Amino acid sequence: MNKKAKNINQQKKNQIPRFFIVSIFVIVVLLVVIPLTTIYILTQAYDDQIRDKTTKTSAFIRKTVRSFVDGAYNLSSELATNPAILTMNSDILTPILAACVNRNDYMVLLYITGMDGMQIARSSGSLGDRSGRFWFKQMNETKQSFVSPSYYSLTGNMPCTSIFLPMYQNDSDEMIGIFGADIDLLYLQQLAEQFANPDSGIFSFIIDGEGVVIAHPDYRYLETLTNYKTLIRTVSVMDEHGNALLNPDTSVVTMEEEFTVSDSFSNLITSVMNGNRGLNVVEYNGTSYYMSYEPIDLPGNSTSWSVVTMQNRNIAMSAVSRLIIHVIIIVAAIIVVFTALTYTLFKTLRKTMTHLETANDRFQIMFDSNPYINLLFNSRFEVIDCNDVALDFMGFESKEQISAGFAERVARSLPKIQSDGRITTSLKERLTAAVEKGIEKFETELHFEDRIRIIDVEFKKNIIRGQLCHNC
Repeated sequence: MNKKAKNINQQKKNQIPRFFIVSIFVIVVLLVVIPLTTIYILTQAYDDQIRDKTTKTSAFIRKTVRSFVDGAYNLSSELATNPAILTMNSDILTPILAACVNRNDYMVLLYITGMDGMQIARSSGSLGDRSGRFWFKQMNETKQSFVSPSYYSLTGNMPCTSIFLPMYQNDSDEMIGIFGADIDLLYLQQLAEQFANPDSGIFSFIIDGEGVVIAHPDYRYLETLTNYKTLIRTVSVMDEHGNALLNPDTSVVTMEEEFTVSDSFSNLITSVMNGNRGLNVVEYNGTSYYMSYEPIDLPGNSTSWSVVTMQNRNIAMSAVSRLIIHVIIIVAAIIVVFTALTYTLFKTLRKTMTHLETANDRFQIMFDSNPYINLLFNSRFEVIDCNDVALDFMGFESKEQISAGFAERVARSLPKIQSDGRITTSLKERLTAAVEKGIEKFETELHFEDRIRIIDVEFKKNIIRGQLCHNC
């Protein structure tokens, strides 16, 4: 076998491992990219779904709280303008107020205060001087109804909020008293608990206009008046029997405790208290949360409240995380199995190629060392290979020369009429006959410049690698 043929065979041999390496790389990349792209799309879609659900939860709670406060406010407004209430007669007012509280569970206490600060009537309990309370001072200054920030109720020893409305006699512009209604925050607490789901990591809480938590699924926030604006908790001081201590003016003795939150959480609390709404990811108690926030506009001259819904990202995305893990395991298994099968196939193919190369080398040795002239033609009757005997006989120095000039030299060397008187048949006609019959045997003369040779020729049709070839 000549050097060029060996180089070609070696190049083909080297192409096989390169082909397998490239094929494995492409398939592995596809096995990785396609699942990762699918996971990314699913993760984004699921993330959008969680954000939408969290936002809708906040919006629903906002509407529900506003509806609740509006109901309490409208009822209080009707009472404050009721002719019987406007008599300011304690004997008439007390049973009316008591009956209204009994009919409405969320009403803790109803009371009417005169312009001197002394209570005229209340649904229950003893009358007292309320001239020092913030709400009395505010009503005297603004003469506008409002929903108060949360504070400690003297009757219930718990946080509550109140509605205050000015009272006017008929069409007079002179305020004759203040109507007050203490609202039980347990109703809002129940609302917060209703939308809390520890298993899915979601909960909502409500803060008033001062940043104080007035409803939270964790009841401790309700008891301590946790303030996310000042980052201070206000708790009752208890005596040894567990009863709240009272100041000389009968107000509850409290003490303050500081606490910390993340900057991202604090910034969004500030944002919602400024009347903004939205959804962001924040750090809360060392964990990443979706935080949806919306302001709750209140009736009267009131500072708005806010609702915040928190969704634990790790819990919310746990389903996607499990999917990612399963996909990674499956893809890794597929890659391992595919690589093993490919490696086995490569070894088998490499072994087969080695056997074929060995057989081809043996054939080439036999072909080249044959003492007879051996020529191999393709279907276009072009010489594609020959042995050294054929080169010497035809007077060529290389296989490239014989491939290019064999047909012309044979045509020039064939006499028109053989010595025995036969008309010479052309090379193309002989090869065509071999194609038709499968084999063509004949004797012919070749007239070279220095000699005349009579040779026996046999053309035989063969199929090599699916291609039609002839050898002689």
